[in-house]
Amino acid sequence: MAMNFVRANSEAIGFGDLTQFDMGTGDLTWMIWYRYSGTPTVSNTMIAKGQTDANNRVGILMRSGGSVGQVRAELEDNDNATKPEVQAEDPDRTDDGEWHHAVAVRDNSAGANGELRLYIDGVLKATDTIPAGVYDVDQAIELTIGCFHDGAGTRNRFYGENGGDELADARIYKGRALSVAEIETIYFSRGHDGIVQDLVARYMLNEFPEGGAVSGAGVVKDSGPDQLNGTPTNTPTGAGSALSLRKRAL
Repeated sequence: MAMNFVRANSEAIGFGDLTQFDMGTGDLTWMIWYRYSGTPTVSNTMIAKGQTDANNRVGILMRSGGSVGQVRAELEDNDNATKPEVQAEDPDRTDDGEWHHAVAVRDNSAGANGELRLYIDGVLKATDTIPAGVYDVDQAIELTIGCFHDGAGTRNRFYGENGGDELADARIYKGRALSVAEIETIYFSRGHDGIVQDLVARYMLNEFPEGGAVSGAGVVKDSGPDQLNGTPTNTPTGAGSALSLRKRAL
């Protein structure tokens, strides 16, 4: 099971601007399963916190334009003049209608200042070096699944242009860069992995039956330790996906 998003309806899920989601300058690992069934004409956000346009942010999105159909992980400090955006982008397209697993890792122990890594389906696909100096991605903006925010703080870059674009099992680990072995285990086990150290939140996105309207305050459940539930806007729907995920007790 998964959740279907339609960009034209501005469908998304908000989780609030909570301290648990503030990544600051530390290590992090964010991940999400996605299925995208056609060529994107604009960027489609899977999971994000912060703002675009030279503001603090972290996010994973499906790209358009010159990088059409390729997934990118992004980090940015708001001092864009001296600290350019950090981007790790898959060189290969995955807008093929199949399920894929995207993982963004910030590892401050790599190199002089750390690096951002992107894994797709358990394989390292791209890295980018983090610039020198304090590189803080915190921003007083809510965590969202299915959209980003622009420089004015308005939701944009919504996910799902094709009517069957789905997301599932989003996880946020704070203060830890997961290893290659852990990422492979999560991918191949389809959720039954028990990797919970430093797990802040996990959203299976499987609470609703196929075609069921996702609506109501706090209905998108967090199976992590703090139950940081989310609230949908503009009614995404449950998806009867072939992706089978299992939830292991924490």
